[in-house]
Amino acid sequence: MIKHFIFFFCLSVMSYSQESLQYEKELENQQNYNHYDISAIQENENFILRGSLITPKNSFEKVVVIVPGSGKDTRNNHFILAEGLLKNNLAVFRYDERGLGESEGVFSNVRNGITSKSWDLYFLIKSLKQTAILKNKKIILLGHSEGGMISVGALEKGATVDYLLQWAVPIFPRGAIFKYQIKTGVNKQERNLQYPDENTKYAAIDSIDKIVGQHSSLSNPDLKKIIIKSMKESGFKEKQFGWYISLPVYMDILRIDSRPFYKNISLPMLYVIGSEDRNVDPVGNVELLKSFKNNNIQMKVFDGLNHYLNNQELGVPDQSMYKINDEAEKYIINWILSQK
Repeated sequence: MIKHFIFFFCLSVMSYSQESLQYEKELENQQNYNHYDISAIQENENFILRGSLITPKNSFEKVVVIVPGSGKDTRNNHFILAEGLLKNNLAVFRYDERGLGESEGVFSNVRNGITSKSWDLYFLIKSLKQTAILKNKKIILLGHSEGGMISVGALEKGATVDYLLQWAVPIFPRGAIFKYQIKTGVNKQERNLQYPDENTKYAAIDSIDKIVGQHSSLSNPDLKKIIIKSMKESGFKEKQFGWYISLPVYMDILRIDSRPFYKNISLPMLYVIGSEDRNVDPVGNVELLKSFKNNNIQMKVFDGLNHYLNNQELGVPDQSMYKINDEAEKYIINWILSQK
């Protein structure tokens, strides 16, 4: 069974209503905080995105924008971490993704890729920075999993924040994320890569990566034509790899090369990941970040923790997946509080 977004990029084409987001929850102590509705016009596609800014009732200096991973998410995501931040006098902003909750637009796991989601976040941050209550406040952008890629995309498009916190994010995704998930068994890519053994799947992924790297400026239709032609010349049959390049979201991921962004980032940044993350490679991604020798980047690997920085069994998504480990939560909050 294809599982939901807790398994990074194991995309589901099933439809869920707003009421079915059983893995989310409103804050338990809402009366302790101030609540503000925030909206933004998605100027590229002309629809309205909406979210909630929640602030301590005391004066505060920083607001954390939480960007969740793949799958359906509303303004009630990461509710345990959100409450932890608020208890430490940090404001929190979360939003309904397009087509969910009170946001307009159409939600689609397979059509809305990193690029369109990054534009959504860009316009939301633009609106936040124009909000009077946030004047002179510091903004921390916290992206989890795919949300980290979306965060990078928004910053590359011109969004401005003060700090970046990346949680279990693939630094150079492309085919590497899919190869790692095949290896760990999270997503064997049975439909997308119809080969009897893993080595052939890896070879197909590497070949497609190379072609995309050489022709990444082309439109999706033109790029697909070149991939199909080149792969056939190398002995790969289209019927066996065709699904791999059929979805816009996959094509979006295959184009992304975030290495220049991380090499040159001038914002203070923290990268956190669990040593038992089976969705995103903790060893490979930390080593890649270290190779950039950028003093603005700090890294922390939490021993024994998974993709959600806890010890929960990640199966059918429910509220327990958001039970972030106490040590991890404390570390993240203390890092945010320590930034000047």
